[in-house]
Amino acid sequence: MDCEACTDRLVELLYGELPDEDAEETRAHLDRCDSCSEAFARIDMGRGFADLLVLESAPASILDGVLAAARERAAERAPAPLPAAEEPATPPRPDEDEDAGPWAAFLKWVGGFAMRPQLAMALSLFLIVGLGMWYLPTLRESDPADSHAIVDPAPGDEVGPSNSLVPAEPLDLEADPRTGRIRPREEGEEDAPPPRVAAVHPPTADPEGPEAPAEPDPDPEVRPNPTPTTERMPVIVAEADTQTGEVIEEALPDPRAASVDLAPGQATAQEAQLAVRPTVRAPVPAMASQVESAPVPPPVAPQAPAPAATDRYAQGLQHYRERNYRQAADDFESVVERPGPDARVVPSALHHLARSQRAAGNCAAAVRTYERLLSQHPTYSGNGEAMIEGAGCYDRLGRLSDARRLLERARNVPSVANDANRMLAVIAQRERASEAVPAAPDVPTSTPE
Repeated sequence: MDCEACTDRLVELLYGELPDEDAEETRAHLDRCDSCSEAFARIDMGRGFADLLVLESAPASILDGVLAAARERAAERAPAPLPAAEEPATPPRPDEDEDAGPWAAFLKWVGGFAMRPQLAMALSLFLIVGLGMWYLPTLRESDPADSHAIVDPAPGDEVGPSNSLVPAEPLDLEADPRTGRIRPREEGEEDAPPPRVAAVHPPTADPEGPEAPAEPDPDPEVRPNPTPTTERMPVIVAEADTQTGEVIEEALPDPRAASVDLAPGQATAQEAQLAVRPTVRAPVPAMASQVESAPVPPPVAPQAPAPAATDRYAQGLQHYRERNYRQAADDFESVVERPGPDARVVPSALHHLARSQRAAGNCAAAVRTYERLLSQHPTYSGNGEAMIEGAGCYDRLGRLSDARRLLERARNVPSVANDANRMLAVIAQRERASEAVPAAPDVPTSTPE
C-alpha cells in the first residue's frame, strides 16, 4: 500500500469504519511509514480536542428575536396594499317566473332538455342518416356511369338491360404495312384501284430517241399494226401495277434470236397471242410502299450526358470521406481536367486531389499538385493549409530545402503561422542533430592472403 491510499483511509480507521482486512493492511503500513503515522497521530489528537467541546443549543429567546426582526424587515419592504374598489350596487332583478305564465314555464322546461349534449348528439346522428338516405339514391340515378346497379327493374316482374349501358360501336381496323400492328383505318382512305392492262404500242420513228411511256388504255384491246415491216420489232407488253396503277412495259424475246426456225406467219401469230395475253406478274409495290415496308432500324438510345463538375466534385468528397483515396483522386482529377462551366470548383478540387494523393502514399505526385495549386491559384483561401501539407510531403521525401521554402511562405499566413514556425523549428533541430553526429571512420578491412 502506498502513502496516498493510506492517507485516504486514516479517518475511517480512526472511527472504526474500515473492514478488518483493510484496517490490518493500513496499520501495517503505519508501522512502516513514519509520515503516515505522524498524520494519524495528528488526526487522533484533533478528535480528542473535539470530544472536549460541549455542543450547546441556542436559547429560544434568540430564535424569537431573529424571527421578529425578519418579519419587521419583510413588512417594511412589502408594497402598501391598494384600496379595494367598491362595486356599484345593482338593483334587484324582478322575478321572471311570476308574470310569465304556464306556456313560458313549459318552454323553459323543454329548453332544459334541448341544451343537454346527449340530445344534440342524437339529433346530429338522425340528421346525418336522413341526408344520406335521401342523397345517395338521387346521386346514383343521375350518374349514367354508375356501375352499382347494372339492371333496372322492368314492368311485369322482368329484368331488362340497364339504360346506362350503351353498345360499343364496331371498330374499323387495318394492319399497318410498316410495323404490322393493328391500327384504326383512317377516314377517307381508299383501296388501290384494280389493275388495268394496256395495249401494245409500236416504237417511235426515231430509234435513237428515248421511248415515251405508254399511257394506259381504259379499253384493254389489241390494236393490230396495218403496215407490216420487214424488220423485227420487239414486242412490248404493258401492264398496270395492282396497287399504284403505274404502267410497266417489258420486251418479249425474239423467237429468231434463239435460232428457231418458224413457219411463215407463225411468229406473227405468236406475237399477236403474246400481245393479246396480259403478262401475269406478282404485284410490285410502289416505291413509297417499298420505302415504308423497309425494316426500320432500332432507335439509338441517347447517351446520358456526363455528370457536371459539381456532381463529380461531390462524388469525390464522398469517396474521400469513405477513405477511398484512389477513386477520390480520379474524381477530382476529372473535375480539374474537364471543369466545364463550373470552373469555380477547380482550386478546391486541386487541393483535395493533392490531399487524396498524399493520403494514398503518393507524395511525389502530391507535391506536384500542391505546386500547381499555389502557382495557378495564388488567391485561393486554402493556400496556407496547402503550404503546410506540401511541406510535410517534402519532408517525407527528404527534400528539406523545398519544405523550408514552403514553410517560409506559410509564415506570412496568419492562420497557419504557428504551425509553420513549429515545423521550421523541428526541421532546424533535425539538421543540427545530423550535423553533430560525426562521420563514421573508415575501418580498413583485412584481405586474406
